[in-house]
Amino acid sequence: MRFPKPVDPTLRPALALLALLTGTWFLYRLGLSGAFLFDDWSNLAILGNQGTIDSLNKVISYLLSGFAGPSGRPLALASFLLDANTWPTAAEPFKQTNVLIHLLNGTLLSALMLQLARAFGARGARAAWVAVLGSALWLLHPLLVSTTLYVVQRMAMLATSFVLAGLLSYLRGRTWLWRGHLLRGYAWLSFAVAGFGLLAVLSKENGALLPLLILVIEKTAAPQNSRGSAAQPPPPGWRLWCWLFLYLPIGLLLAYMATGLPALFAGETGIRAFTPGQRLLTEARILVDYLGAWWLPRPYTGGLFNDAIVVSKGLATPATTLSSLLLLTGLLGLAIALRRKAPTVSLAIAFYFTGHLLESSFLQLELYFEHRNYLPALLMPLPLTWVLVMGRWGKARTRLAVALSIVCLLSFETGLRAELWGTPFRQALAWARANPASPRAQNHLASLWLKTGNTAEAQRLLSKALARHPDHLVTRLTLLGADCRAGTVTAAEIQALEEALHRIDVRSIVTRYQVGKTLSFLRQGHCSAVTPKVFQDILTAALANPASSHTPRWRQTVLQQRGELHLKQGQPQAAYRDFLSALQANPRFDGILRDAALLATKGHLELALALLDAAPQPAKRADTPFGIGLLRRTWYTHTNYYANEIRHLRKQIRQELLQRPQHALSEVGNT
Repeated sequence: MRFPKPVDPTLRPALALLALLTGTWFLYRLGLSGAFLFDDWSNLAILGNQGTIDSLNKVISYLLSGFAGPSGRPLALASFLLDANTWPTAAEPFKQTNVLIHLLNGTLLSALMLQLARAFGARGARAAWVAVLGSALWLLHPLLVSTTLYVVQRMAMLATSFVLAGLLSYLRGRTWLWRGHLLRGYAWLSFAVAGFGLLAVLSKENGALLPLLILVIEKTAAPQNSRGSAAQPPPPGWRLWCWLFLYLPIGLLLAYMATGLPALFAGETGIRAFTPGQRLLTEARILVDYLGAWWLPRPYTGGLFNDAIVVSKGLATPATTLSSLLLLTGLLGLAIALRRKAPTVSLAIAFYFTGHLLESSFLQLELYFEHRNYLPALLMPLPLTWVLVMGRWGKARTRLAVALSIVCLLSFETGLRAELWGTPFRQALAWARANPASPRAQNHLASLWLKTGNTAEAQRLLSKALARHPDHLVTRLTLLGADCRAGTVTAAEIQALEEALHRIDVRSIVTRYQVGKTLSFLRQGHCSAVTPKVFQDILTAALANPASSHTPRWRQTVLQQRGELHLKQGQPQAAYRDFLSALQANPRFDGILRDAALLATKGHLELALALLDAAPQPAKRADTPFGIGLLRRTWYTHTNYYANEIRHLRKQIRQELLQRPQHALSEVGNT
């Protein structure tokens, strides 16, 4: 008996897509047992800044507390509440959600590639197979494991989700528009940019590239979708819409980037160890490395810790700088030359470089992260997929065998890498071996050796890393912690730490967070060699650092550490003075509440009230005229959030004071 063929030619591709998503989920399950890493700690710690987030006010305050970029990325922060509403917590729920978002992005990408395949002339089942295979080559690529299983990079993943939705909305609107449905068409088009574009930016700032990515598709693919001919006259209002929703946002984005041009020509390093010009040259080599990792995939790479990249000081230093620039220039020229003859190649190249415009140019970000390829590489599989499905070379079975072989190879490598991410110790060993010159990689492995009790191996790694990078403050502090456990701390080591704290500028948020954690470890008495007197000398050296005068948050951190030390030693008046100085250095309501509550918890109620009375009020204006700082300040002012919190704390302290017998001499008088 013969069964009738399915009416819908896309049924098999749809079933294949379902199998693809299921298989990808099981591959990534191998990595769900991994731990939080690097930027996870500093970004997710704000989940616990207000205790359990269990009220609307706390939710809004949490969403406005982001610091990862100008937007604060509140939409990405909101997604973390799906997994936990306090800190510390387990990593697995966060990683599960990341994998689900990755699967969603693969589904959206298949829909986008289906539309593009039809725009390029594919029809029926062939167009569907282009979409499914293209999505498979992206979903299963091992380079994307370090984005999907790195919790904090949900920011990049969500931005990609909304960019994909925006591109789909744009293509849908364009189709309606060229069919004569002007109102419906412009509604879809406008929401693509204004709606999904805004959501993308609120997830991560590179979502602002959406109008530029739309323009790339418009110039390479969309004209073929305009009912048969690129020469067909555009509908009424098309040029006006393009100016308002594409060219104007692109102009604003370029204007924002232009604000960094003075630093580019001035040659200033800012908070980095390289100038914007040096970064621009270095990124040429890094982009070539990214492309190599994409087209020649391998199961293991250096992972997150690529802080030992050699900076390009000129076209010939190192020698690969010039050749990388020439290669990238050639690829851009190829994209222009092939726009008509091979539009899939042109689109993939142009889309890739456009996606890297913000994070891989002269803006003073860190040099190398694999997750920066997550969005730009969306259409990278399209040319290969087109050749495999639509090509006229070989037999259909041969092309199918090649496609399946590639999918199996990528699946195998992704499984290996996901398994590595699921075993933190093996992961740390692999990264340390792959990056012997990276102080971060050696620190990460050393911290795991310390947890297992192998202090000697941690000391060996850290000593070697410190010899290579004597100015790496986190390594020096971590080594001191290891030496404390081994009881081998020397006076020379402490003196070297004091000199480093007096000299090294601590501006990086991550570095401040890590240094603050180590200082807390030392203050709590875990190191017999670091007596209260020694610890106070360490803090004094840090406060004497000239750079601390223009790094108020670092100065506040050190003063609070010294205040807590005084409090532990039974010197509440000295603690009060340090807490007050910390607030004068960086007037923040959360700091006022924290220090006053700490004094009250230790029983120094009058000093806590005095701190609330004497602490300077935070500035009425935000540090910047736009962005999350302004929104945060406006919200707190509108709701009187901190004023109410201070009033509540003051009331509690006064109630406790009334229950106490009167003292002949108050603590405040002694200050």
